Amino acid sequence: STVNARLRQENRLRAQMEARLREAHQSKTRFMSATSHDLLQPINAARLFMQALTPRLAGGADEQSQHMLAQIDSSLNRAEQLISELREISRLDSGRQQVNRAAFFAGDFLRSLYDEFLPLAKKRGLNLRFVPSSLWVYSDEKLLRRILQNLVANALKYTRSGGVLLGLRRKGESVLIQVWDTGPGIDAADHARMFDEFERLTQGNAAEGAEGLGLGLSIVRRYAQLLGYRLDLSSRVGRGTVFSVQVPVAAPVPKTVNTKTQNEVRDLSGLSVISLDNDVLVREGMLQMLHTLKATVSLAADRYGLQDLLAGTEHCDVILADYHLDEGDTGVQAVRDVLAATGRDIPCIVISADDSEAVRADVQAAGYFFMSKPVRGNRLAARIRALKRASPDIPFTGNTSGLTQ
Repeated sequence: STVNARLRQENRLRAQMEARLREAHQSKTRFMSATSHDLLQPINAARLFMQALTPRLAGGADEQSQHMLAQIDSSLNRAEQLISELREISRLDSGRQQVNRAAFFAGDFLRSLYDEFLPLAKKRGLNLRFVPSSLWVYSDEKLLRRILQNLVANALKYTRSGGVLLGLRRKGESVLIQVWDTGPGIDAADHARMFDEFERLTQGNAAEGAEGLGLGLSIVRRYAQLLGYRLDLSSRVGRGTVFSVQVPVAAPVPKTVNTKTQNEVRDLSGLSVISLDNDVLVREGMLQMLHTLKATVSLAADRYGLQDLLAGTEHCDVILADYHLDEGDTGVQAVRDVLAATGRDIPCIVISADDSEAVRADVQAAGYFFMSKPVRGNRLAARIRALKRASPDIPFTGNTSGLTQ
């Protein structure tokens, strides 16, 4: 009949529209992931140069030079944060984010957030407080922290005077984790779109240097949905705002004594490192940074350069490899092939701007360690020392017959 034909046509059109929307969404996710990866390459190089330069100028630079270094560091931090938000959105939209729930002590959780944001609050002349709690909660601590980090950062960004308060409120078998601020408040008409991506309300009072992409609250909403949490917003224009996240309460878990000692890594004196990366700026930056840490460093741009270096040296403590090399090669495959052909067993750290699950899985399957770009010198030094203690180098055998160019 005519009615049935019209219904079929409408269903076809609806299905086509939904398919186009899915493709547009997937295309946006792929674009954000690829763009953030490419942008991180030069930023990682700049960070490496910065880490190499800072200790060389320490104590010998005039006040103006020190101020310029601080400004460069601040600009790099902001660029890294913006790209991190893009990658976070991409990961959440792709469905790759895993959830690992466990019981943890909310008192320590709030305290750590307070310690993290206190310097920023002081810098902006704001009073940051938290209310101690004896409660335990059941959640993914890492993802819940990302929710609260974004909420606290947003509160500090838009609060000109007064302060921000962190606290808990028991509600039956749940607890409300709340962030209060004395900012300008948000008009009720704007509440819904506050959580849209790239949405930045023109409140005209954000703290200096607080510009962003408007992704923070969009990330909060996505994490809350992923965890299945209720997210509430209460605000009065001219008085302030309260964000609340409802989280399940957990029974206390006996604390275990942590016998691990703090890993104090002063430098990498006496260690030999090979850095494999196809980006010349990253190679040079890594060279300067590792020299600052007093390591002996050799550089390779591809698997053949790595082969030549290992053929010419009897000792190497660790290989640092980028994941995506030229001509479709990967750091994992290149290192694995070269080590197999030379009969050596050298620990490898894969350092990449691509932190996708596929890359991490490939690195893990090879038995290597993964670190995401941009990498910090102290963290890298600690990891190198840890791997060196666990994996001594097997002497060079001189066998390179398995490699062909």
